[in-house]
Amino acid sequence: MQGVFLRGGVFQARLVVPPRLRAQVGRREFLQSTRTSDRRTARVVAAGLLARWHRLLFEIEGGQVLDSELLRLVDGSPELALGGYVAAHRAAELTGLPVGALMQAAAAGRFKLHCRVPSASAAGYVVLRDDLQLHDLEHGALSARVVPLPSQMAAIPSASAVNFAGQVLALDDSAGFAAEVVADKLESVSLVALSAPGRPAYVFAPDTPIEVAVADLVIDTGAFELWRATLAANVPAARVAAARAAQQKLDRVAMPNAGKWASKPFSEAVAEYCASANGLPKTLNSAQERRSRKVALLHFGAFMGDLPLGRIEGDTLRAFRDQHLPTFPARSNHIPTELRRERMPETIAALKAAHPDWPLMSPGMRAERMQWLYRLFDWCKERGYLALSPATGLIGETGITKEAAKRARRDKAAARAAEAGEEDEADRRPFNSDELTSIFSQTIFSEGEGRAAKGNSKNDPFEYWLPLLGLFSGLRIKEASQLYLSDIKKVGDSWFLDINENTEDKSLKNEQSNRLVPIHPFILKQGLIEYSERLQREGYKRLFPELSCASSDARYAKGSGRKMSLMLERLGMPRDGTLVYHCLRHNLNNELARVPSSALGFADDTLARLARYRIMGHQPDEDVNLRHYLKGKESEMVKLMNEVNYEGLPEIAAFDIDWGIASIAKALNRKGAARKGKEDLGEERARFNAARAD
Repeated sequence: MQGVFLRGGVFQARLVVPPRLRAQVGRREFLQSTRTSDRRTARVVAAGLLARWHRLLFEIEGGQVLDSELLRLVDGSPELALGGYVAAHRAAELTGLPVGALMQAAAAGRFKLHCRVPSASAAGYVVLRDDLQLHDLEHGALSARVVPLPSQMAAIPSASAVNFAGQVLALDDSAGFAAEVVADKLESVSLVALSAPGRPAYVFAPDTPIEVAVADLVIDTGAFELWRATLAANVPAARVAAARAAQQKLDRVAMPNAGKWASKPFSEAVAEYCASANGLPKTLNSAQERRSRKVALLHFGAFMGDLPLGRIEGDTLRAFRDQHLPTFPARSNHIPTELRRERMPETIAALKAAHPDWPLMSPGMRAERMQWLYRLFDWCKERGYLALSPATGLIGETGITKEAAKRARRDKAAARAAEAGEEDEADRRPFNSDELTSIFSQTIFSEGEGRAAKGNSKNDPFEYWLPLLGLFSGLRIKEASQLYLSDIKKVGDSWFLDINENTEDKSLKNEQSNRLVPIHPFILKQGLIEYSERLQREGYKRLFPELSCASSDARYAKGSGRKMSLMLERLGMPRDGTLVYHCLRHNLNNELARVPSSALGFADDTLARLARYRIMGHQPDEDVNLRHYLKGKESEMVKLMNEVNYEGLPEIAAFDIDWGIASIAKALNRKGAARKGKEDLGEERARFNAARAD
């Protein structure tokens, strides 16, 4: 699209550069914000911008040619002086030369071509070159030698098995290989042999040929930089001067009012930002933190090039965000030392070859990385170094697909569950009968109250109800801790717990966790309904008002989770993650599975299974009939729940409601400052207070 278009509520001017002029101009298009959301004003501003750009293209077409590729070749790049290896396509970008020209130089012996061995082709054999037979068209060829199949290697005396995952090996007869690439105009190749490292007379033959794009072959930067410098020295000085003059003219026209740092390379801007007293955030206290932030910012230049600030646009940032950031590895501090490279692109390639299943950076961390870049450009704008920040149009954009966002929500829910000690894991098991006896033989259950407890061992009402709700309702600790009194409701003749996230202070693990759970007769017998009604009369909103809403994702379960863990530790149960509150949920699931379908009044156990899934908040399995057609009834869940019976459970006294109300008052009075004596409702209270103030 050319002319004027709307993006993020602001109109943009755009002009596509004709393909024949892109090499001279150094870009594919001109794009600039009109800084207005008014269409009529935007057209006036865009008309001036478009006229200026058209005039520039006319002047370039008329003979004032900008040789941007020449300047890149002459000036070189700090990246090529870092040592190590660089991919052919990246070397082409840094010098302005096409990949084909690099292959011609390799064919002439100016430098060697190499390949980083991927893990899929890392296993193979090292064998003497002279032990290979003469060329045979039925097998892969190594110049005039045959590379045998893996099954034939054992018959060769000099062959020995090796694994070169992630290592950079030179192509055997690099010049001859490059000559074939140039002659046949190859874009990808299949490598059957490479020079063995440190053993000149040997070659490495991978069991599986290495399939690689020609542009992804790597070059030693030392040899390449020597060749580039030789080419640059032979360029006439007059031609270089003319190219610089044309570049300066283009900068003045293409970057009007871009600020005094418009021509400053990105890397220099980062260096000054990090060195400035008012640059990096004050929260970065240590020198190591500041160095790490600087390295993270420079990753942008490693992928997008060390561009002048005035040439960095919103689309440049979008390309980095959408194409390159998603490839960044997570747990970067744990990357093996032997796989670390000077530049992130090479580190990613080495890590992918050696550990293809290495986890990637989360969407949240990628968003934070982009925020670091935005702060850099905002800093430049605030100080007049740039007239506009290229990040302005990206505000509000996530760059994350709906599917990725959904995965991120699920990951966040799993993290919240882990913090509350409620995650479903394969090594969890139900409590056995002895362990259940140990839990429910405590005084608070045998007496129905905790008046006898003193000091740090004093009890709150939730310590009575939570284990029972886990065992007889299968609630996760967070689901139980965040219950409102309004979540206890009667449907027909039966009582249910409504597990939902209807208020801001609630959250659930996943979609199917939103459900109705029948209240087991034993819970009703212990006085849950009477207790909830008393709480309502006392003016409370939640079933456990003694629990405070924490700022962390655990919310109300932070305090209750800690208390449950301490209780199990006090009873002598291992704190290795195998026996936690969540195991009570496993107990109920197993008991529900043991109830025969005949107890529900029908022979087919499919509906019994569906009722169990709904009670537990589990996703139905891949049975299409179960997932898409059958719809269970609340009455079936009630029947299934009522059949659950734990044999051998100790005698548990009914809850002492008077003690519970008194304990809540004491717990609220133990709070400090503005929360003293008040029920903590998290965001719900904040919203109520704000509405009352209005």
